[in-house]
Amino acid sequence: MIWTILSAILVLLGIVGTIVPFLPGAPVALAGLLLYGYITDFAGFSGWAVAVFIVLTLFTFFIDVFGPAFGATARRASRYASVGAVLGAILGIFVLGPAGIILGPLLGAFIAELVVSKNLETAMKVTRSVFIAFVVGTAVKLGIVFAMAGYFIYLLL
Repeated sequence: MIWTILSAILVLLGIVGTIVPFLPGAPVALAGLLLYGYITDFAGFSGWAVAVFIVLTLFTFFIDVFGPAFGATARRASRYASVGAVLGAILGIFVLGPAGIILGPLLGAFIAELVVSKNLETAMKVTRSVFIAFVVGTAVKLGIVFAMAGYFIYLLL
């Protein structure tokens, strides 16, 4: 019973972590799902579902790192802005802490585009596109985590 509660808490923390930048949402939700599977000897679990959730969890890392670059590319930003967004995503957390997950890609794309284009308006438009990509990426990650939560509830019933 206590392990089931702990599993549920991890799944709920995964949902929160998808929105709040200091928790890795999908990996935490997946851990809750796998913990529940372990304590129930994976009774009722589909091997395909587990494999899909593992792949989707890995996909969330891809979204976090490369999503902002796609946002910059969609705005036809310079290649440097895309690279700045990726570097900002990677370095942001180390330099700025949890806020760096959001601010890193924005600052990276903004600074790189401003240096290359020397145009503040262009750099702001690129930054806006990177932010929109971040929001869309968060929505996709929420969908993935809610799918895990739904599967968890299905298994409980």
